[in-house]
Amino acid sequence: MTYIVGVRNGDTGILISDTRVSFGRRRQNGFNYSLKSGLLFPGCGYAGTGFTEPMRRFIARFKNRTRPNATWAVFSEFASSYTEHKPDQPFQLVLMSRHSGESRFYLYESATGTISEQPEVVTAGSGKVVLDQFLHDFRRERNDMIVAHLREHDAPLWFCGYYYCLALMELAQGDMYNDLNRHGVGGVFHFSYQDSQREHRQHPAVYVIVRVMPENRTLLHTLYRVTFEQMALVIEEGSTRSFNISVDAAAWPGAAALDERGVADLKERLFNGALNQPFYNFLGVGFADEARRGNWVDHINFGNDPYLLTRAAIQSDVLKRFVEGVADGSVQRQLAGTKP
Repeated sequence: MTYIVGVRNGDTGILISDTRVSFGRRRQNGFNYSLKSGLLFPGCGYAGTGFTEPMRRFIARFKNRTRPNATWAVFSEFASSYTEHKPDQPFQLVLMSRHSGESRFYLYESATGTISEQPEVVTAGSGKVVLDQFLHDFRRERNDMIVAHLREHDAPLWFCGYYYCLALMELAQGDMYNDLNRHGVGGVFHFSYQDSQREHRQHPAVYVIVRVMPENRTLLHTLYRVTFEQMALVIEEGSTRSFNISVDAAAWPGAAALDERGVADLKERLFNGALNQPFYNFLGVGFADEARRGNWVDHINFGNDPYLLTRAAIQSDVLKRFVEGVADGSVQRQLAGTKP
């Protein structure tokens, strides 16, 4: 239960996932801090949807049996001959592989044991029914504008992933929050990217989602800092000063064997590593309200520019004033070089 998106621009593939996991009878329970993606082997990443435990077991057994000799051919043989699937617990893996010489998408379906090549845009998961039309429209209306914007700022094409995540988070943290959670979609969106030479997790991003409450003239906002440290997803919630660290045991099998002390040491290393990274390489501010959605403020930062927001600003009036400036348009005018 999730929403997976694969998008390719030129020679660059982007693989996006939410963090929602549903469980229990009729899948009515869930939480929004699960990592369902990782590196299958050098040259191939994955993001999964469906029943989590059999999916993780499948990936872990592939890694244990084939390491360090895993290749696309080895995986294809393993997947087609795997006999331990449970018919009533299917899952799918969206694969992003460069074994052909360029980044392409593939879909593995446990129900049939088959792998099929996919087009330059592919989606999977329970969120398809509510989000595919939005994604189709977004791709048609905004993708070329984003690519042109990135070229203007000398930014690589994989930065497209930040804008897709921001757009999806406007929905997941906004007016569609309840509807998406009922369909098993929610939390924070994140991505990996790949070209013909390598694959990598996204770099640090800060997303601020603003809700305008006209009835009482107030503004609400949520802030998330999203980054990866090694193979762990680290999410910082600015409003609550909380951190959540998610490690997919399938993507990183060694983590499952750690004792309590080992887990505590690992979390401390991941936490400190995430804090020591740049605060963000991408800042995106969007709106939870449908009428304002898509009127973004964004800042591409390679580490040389002053931050529009700092970590210190999260717990101060600076963030409040920044959000107010976004809502009334003064921040946008300042960034455009005009007086507010």
